[in-house]
Amino acid sequence: MSFQEGNFSITIQSSLTPIHYYLLKWIALMTMLTDHIAICFLEENSSPYIVMRTIGRLAFPLFCFSLVESFWFTKDRKRHFFRLAMIMLISEIPFNLMERGTLFAPDYQNVCVTLCIGYISLWLCNLEVTQKWKPVLRMSYCILIGSIFAILNQLLQADYYWNGIVLILLLDFSKKRNRKVLFQIVALMIFAFFTENMYCMIAVLDVLFFNYDFGLSDKEIMKKVIKNQTMKRFCSIFYPLHLFVLYFCKLN
Repeated sequence: MSFQEGNFSITIQSSLTPIHYYLLKWIALMTMLTDHIAICFLEENSSPYIVMRTIGRLAFPLFCFSLVESFWFTKDRKRHFFRLAMIMLISEIPFNLMERGTLFAPDYQNVCVTLCIGYISLWLCNLEVTQKWKPVLRMSYCILIGSIFAILNQLLQADYYWNGIVLILLLDFSKKRNRKVLFQIVALMIFAFFTENMYCMIAVLDVLFFNYDFGLSDKEIMKKVIKNQTMKRFCSIFYPLHLFVLYFCKLN
């Protein structure tokens, strides 16, 4: 897909290899697990708690970046969104149990709600018809869409609130720039600043993982891993599964 900006255009495509994509996903899953273990079992503001929460701040930006990349390289966006929505629905009860100790908690929604709303906003901002518009009109339209869905995420009290939607759209915006690394860093700094959480400043380090796969794409063992359907299914169920496990561990 081509993106027109002023007098030049660039082709939008994913910079990820499949191996890089799953590497990012696994880093995000493991850092998220580290974060949740700290929340569930460690004393707040203790040294281990601070270290593990800091590591955990890597997770959400990685999920957002992977969401943007997969939006561009997926062959079926409807199917991709449906799969994400199913994970969101399945995760709601275990998320409520872990976070609030109750089945129903309308005051705080799981991170997959944010990712689903972000995916819809990506879709609307990148409708093919908008690519024919003048840059100012297209930018105004994207700001409007981003504002509407950021407010929606805030009203739903979904994880990372309005900041999460803004980060997703800023990473998509960065993807369309020639100096995308610089724009990614700026996007992450804006996210860290407005989240007002000292742990989120570590998120800027995510740019290292965004753009490098550390040579793993050349390793045969990694090529075998990504073809393993069991591993792919496990990645899909990991979020609700680890929430259930942590909840039952807290009970004991």
